[in-house]
Amino acid sequence: MDWYTLIKDNFAAIGTLAGVIIGLLGAFVQAFMTKRLDLKQKELDAQRTYREKNLVSPIITFVDGMLQMMDKAYWDMMDGNPPGIDKNLVKHRDKEGMIKARISAFSDEELVEAFNTLSVKYGRFWGCLRQNELSKAYDEKEEAHKQAGIIFDRIKPRLTK
Repeated sequence: MDWYTLIKDNFAAIGTLAGVIIGLLGAFVQAFMTKRLDLKQKELDAQRTYREKNLVSPIITFVDGMLQMMDKAYWDMMDGNPPGIDKNLVKHRDKEGMIKARISAFSDEELVEAFNTLSVKYGRFWGCLRQNELSKAYDEKEEAHKQAGIIFDRIKPRLTK
């Protein structure tokens, strides 16, 4: 028996076997690619979670705390009361370096500039309060709010990358 006759007589079996092999190979490639994509997605999710938990959230919490202390102190002074937050101010101020480092990790000059400006406005605000210059303190507080808005706007895309 020659090869031609052998193939001709067993064509259906050979075709079926070839189909099974191709199907198995396709299933393997699909499983491999799916697993690879799943791993890549898990890695991206882990990076996003890390970025949000360790970089973005501390920045937002810190800036929110700054604004909250400024607002409380300003309105306390407007009501004729001393701003009783000295302990919080010291604790908060001590965290500024950590937050600057997190902001620098984004390599975004506009974000760095906005935070530096916010820090300056924050310091000036407290100086104005100590001098009992409430009008100037209000202006510094409002500028700080604008800088905080810029910071939040620049951080927002970091949550989706």
